[in-house]
Amino acid sequence: MSEHERNGEHPEQAEQPEQAEQPEQAEQAEQPEQPATDDAGREEAGDEAGGEHRAGAEAGAEAPPPAQRELPLWQQNLMKRVATGVPALIVVLALIALAPKVLLALLVAAAGVYATYEYLRLLESGNAVRLPLVPALAAAGLVGLGGVIGSGAALGGGLFLGVLVLVWALWFQPGAPEEQPLRDAGLALVGLVLVPWLLGHASLVLWSPGGRGLAALMVLAVTFNDTFAYLVGTFLGSRPLLPRVSPHKTVEGALGGLAGGVLAGLFSSLWLLGGPEGYSMAALVLLGVVLGAVGQAGDLLESKIKRLNGADESGTFLPGHGGMLDRLDAYLLAAPVLYYLPLIL
Repeated sequence: MSEHERNGEHPEQAEQPEQAEQPEQAEQAEQPEQPATDDAGREEAGDEAGGEHRAGAEAGAEAPPPAQRELPLWQQNLMKRVATGVPALIVVLALIALAPKVLLALLVAAAGVYATYEYLRLLESGNAVRLPLVPALAAAGLVGLGGVIGSGAALGGGLFLGVLVLVWALWFQPGAPEEQPLRDAGLALVGLVLVPWLLGHASLVLWSPGGRGLAALMVLAVTFNDTFAYLVGTFLGSRPLLPRVSPHKTVEGALGGLAGGVLAGLFSSLWLLGGPEGYSMAALVLLGVVLGAVGQAGDLLESKIKRLNGADESGTFLPGHGGMLDRLDAYLLAAPVLYYLPLIL
């Protein structure tokens, strides 16, 4: 192998004289230096061409969609209320119109038991009061069964049996807590009266003459009252109603809720006007207003219980609406008033 091949050169390349490279070098040396501005000009021209190319590409591409703006809080809450409240209202009204009364009374009793469970959990989380869960729920069930039977005496008898169960569980059951027994018994008995016993009057309304129509009126009055109070309070509310109890409720919202009660009374005239009890239009409107007012009172009552226990909602049973007790608080007073008011008048 030749020396040129060891160096990686071809023989033809090696035979060329070295002087052949000199004229080229001389030519390179004779070329004048290009001014720096030429390079800069080429760079600027390249930048301009690149910019035009990029601009054309951006113009051809679709513009990105604008960022979605987050909805105001009141709109988010309203959408949640509509999404869950409207289907629930339709289902409840359909059940009132079509379901057997025994089934409806059983549903009321079950709702009372679950709301009692939320009440007990409120006490436990807020004041560290741990009441016996099973006896308390059994007592609530006994009260609810009194409503299923369908008479005021049966509802009162269920309450009596429930009180006996609670007193035995809190004072006489082996291993019952000995610290503050009167306080525990008082809280348990208050819950038994406030939740399943008051709510059980809704079953008594169902069993009364024209009960389905009256129950529908009650549901509409409570629902319209709650909806109108929320909307009017959101847009026009300025004066607090009871800030120490519920800081977000306003006088304007309460008045709007009463207007919703009027609308419920007018709407219920479609099936109650001149019914079994001979209701007039004025009587139905008055019933709607009264039910709306006592519904607001029941809402405030439950708000006070939550505030005493440091809670905003009793649970998460319905999105946007809170727990079962939050949904039934207006009926705690509306149902007894609707049951006893015709008896008194």
